[in-house]
Amino acid sequence: MPNMRLFRSLLLAFFTLALVACSGEHGYTRSSFQLKVVDKPATDIEAFAGKPDAVENLSSGEVIWTFNKRTFDSENANAKDAAVKVTLKKGTDGKLTYSGIDFLPQ
Repeated sequence: MPNMRLFRSLLLAFFTLALVACSGEHGYTRSSFQLKVVDKPATDIEAFAGKPDAVENLSSGEVIWTFNKRTFDSENANAKDAAVKVTLKKGTDGKLTYSGIDFLPQ
């Protein structure tokens, strides 16, 4: 019996490490990332995704946040994306809010 417990513990540890490795730099499917940012204010997006890797202020008043290597395309053999760009625009309250999203494949 002790050998079976050891085996189960090692198996559990292996799968835990595998899950942690998979949730690293390409940890979100496109759809799960999009669900977390759609119709959210900039503060909620930053709380979820962290600070953007690049920020671009457009003359139209829109702001584009670029997040590098955060997503993958589950419908295309889990191909990793180079980046995801989230477009924000000022709402009626003057705060930046989600406006659109673009996924950039590698």
